[in-house]
Amino acid sequence: MGYAATESTIRSRFATLWSSARPTVQVFHDNAGDDVQPPQNSAWVRLTILPGASQQVEMGRLRRWRRVGVVAVQIFVPAASGTGLATELGDTVIQIFEGLTLSGVIFRATSLNRVGLDGAWLQYNANTPFQADELR
Repeated sequence: MGYAATESTIRSRFATLWSSARPTVQVFHDNAGDDVQPPQNSAWVRLTILPGASQQVEMGRLRRWRRVGVVAVQIFVPAASGTGLATELGDTVIQIFEGLTLSGVIFRATSLNRVGLDGAWLQYNANTPFQADELR
């Protein structure tokens, strides 16, 4: 599975399950443009797919190529609103990706890390490593 197909699989899964689990929490995508503005006083998330190294893992007539990366969901909640909602949103990311194999993409354990306060926002990051193999 190439980079574009892997990214499409990830974005589609996230969009479908996030909108049903958290319909009031707006999703932004990396490189969406300057005209996209997050809400003023409500939680929001940013989905970023970070491709990593690729390697050949099998020889032969059909060779296996492995691509790895990380699905990063940055979670933003209003400052001074506590950590409850941020960790609940992190749990939602875990439910969407952790331990799943979907269309050849294998998702590993999701980690939730507190980044801290930045102006009006408290930020957490939910990161899920993944791998996808391609035979050719």
